[in-house]
Amino acid sequence: MLKTAKVVGLNSDTDVALAQVFSSDGVNLFTIVSCSFEEAFIKTRQTLFDAQDTFSSAEGSISEKIGSTLNFIKEALNETENLQIIVGAICEDEIGSVFYLQSLGDSLVTYLLREGKKNDLGSMSEGALVSGILKPGDRVVMATKSLVELLEEEEGSLSGFPLESLEDEVASLLPEADPYPVAAVVAEVENILPLPEEIDEELSPDTNLGSSPKINFKEVLSTSAKTLITHIPRSKKVIAVLACLLIGFIFLGTFIGARQKKDSEVVANFEKNYSLALENFNKAKQSKDTDQVASLAGWASAKTSLDEALKIKPGDSRALDLKKEMEEISGDILKVYMIENIPVWLDLDLIKKGLSAKKLSLSLGNILILDENLKVLVQIGIQNKSQESLAGQDKLGEALLSSLNGEIAWVYSEDKGIIRIDTKSKEAKVVIKKDDEWGEISEVFGFASNLYLLDSNKNQIWKYVPVVSGYSDKQSYFKEGVKVDITDVKKFQIDSSVWVLRGNGEILKYTQGSTDFFSLSGLDKPINNPKSIFVSDKTENFYLLDSGNNRLLVLDKKGNYKSQYQFDKLGTFSDLVVDETGKKVYLLDGSKIYSMDLR
Repeated sequence: MLKTAKVVGLNSDTDVALAQVFSSDGVNLFTIVSCSFEEAFIKTRQTLFDAQDTFSSAEGSISEKIGSTLNFIKEALNETENLQIIVGAICEDEIGSVFYLQSLGDSLVTYLLREGKKNDLGSMSEGALVSGILKPGDRVVMATKSLVELLEEEEGSLSGFPLESLEDEVASLLPEADPYPVAAVVAEVENILPLPEEIDEELSPDTNLGSSPKINFKEVLSTSAKTLITHIPRSKKVIAVLACLLIGFIFLGTFIGARQKKDSEVVANFEKNYSLALENFNKAKQSKDTDQVASLAGWASAKTSLDEALKIKPGDSRALDLKKEMEEISGDILKVYMIENIPVWLDLDLIKKGLSAKKLSLSLGNILILDENLKVLVQIGIQNKSQESLAGQDKLGEALLSSLNGEIAWVYSEDKGIIRIDTKSKEAKVVIKKDDEWGEISEVFGFASNLYLLDSNKNQIWKYVPVVSGYSDKQSYFKEGVKVDITDVKKFQIDSSVWVLRGNGEILKYTQGSTDFFSLSGLDKPINNPKSIFVSDKTENFYLLDSGNNRLLVLDKKGNYKSQYQFDKLGTFSDLVVDETGKKVYLLDGSKIYSMDLR
């Protein structure tokens, strides 16, 4: 059986060393990360929690899972300085324990202590996976080099301290005044237990032996054999029968012994997962009003552990009670707001009979809509619902797309090109003629005097900047060498960075023409068929219309979950815009715009 312990020193906001231990289905995952950058503690801690999900959901062998997990951590923390990573795993089964290791960086140490001798594993695992079978009594030490060097003078240190007191022993030796970011994980394979006949048979009445009673197989076999030998005449036929019976007893004893061992392991595995679930749930409750990131991480870990426990014992009353309690308080921790009704804010039929739209654009308190069929461009004020028709088909031609940027409305017309409309004077002018080199223009967006066209056919974003004579020739937004796949796009937004929602639900972020990291984290369940996103330079948050789950997700611009709004008909809306100042969300469904309050 495997025993583990971890040690984490005093971290600062910018310099951290964190360790995590995660166990599930006979696999023990160990991660250590050391790095430096602003908000390092919060970002690194969340990354380690997400790494558990990456490992669990990754397909393939344990080796491939470890590689995927290390690459995930490396990508998530690519902005950091002096990034050091250890990803290790120990798989336990009836045969034994197998250790896997891969690392990044030279400031971490991993060694195997076997029969008093140290075997360096860290130097072999840099950039490559190493593995091997552990023996009973082996101790694996994974740690920051700074911690190992600090403890070199001590008699016990990480090699000798008992695991039960390891954390306290090491903590007593760390500097008290200043932050000292160090971390370690120590795993030890317990020595093989003596055979059943060698165990002291005096057990207390309340000893927990699992689901099967303890059997002294030696006594059973000995008594049976003596009975047979004493009472049955000695002949070759009888001796043969006796031999068969003895062999049968041996096989039966082996089967029952293996079953007892498995039952005992099942009970231990359940108790471990249940205890972890309860511990992390309590942490989530305690930090829900002071540290939302920590609360969400605790909740996610609690849910994972409880799910594992219920897989082992689906009918356990304690686990079911905990599940019920978690469900009852989930809204408070996860900031889930149930919406009973979303009222119609404006019926577009009142502006013009048959008027409808597919998309909304918001800027400076005004919403812009384009009816592709009627070829009408309309601006609506969100303060008083004022409505103004800006242009008709004579000015718009075969208009397909529109975007509002301050007092300028941009329209992409299939036959005319790009039309610039002054919303005050209603003057419309073709400023960029139709370009034969365009493929399929799927989105248009005006930002900071520039115009951006998303060309899904050419897998490109064309950028136009104002010049004395009008607008420049098209130029690629992306820097040379940047890999891009925007062939299927649902929504395109700009807030100084470029955001793209693809048809498969993937969200891409680019900044100054280069790929920028963005990853959703802290969600209670994966997104399903998202239809639209909204983000702007006027919003603090990022909004995602998760239609398949009938919810609106609110995240920060790094992808960290903040809250969600649930309504059974949210999946019917095609687009949204958000006025954070007025705390309103506007949702489009064909010929009607609906309004929902933000909390």
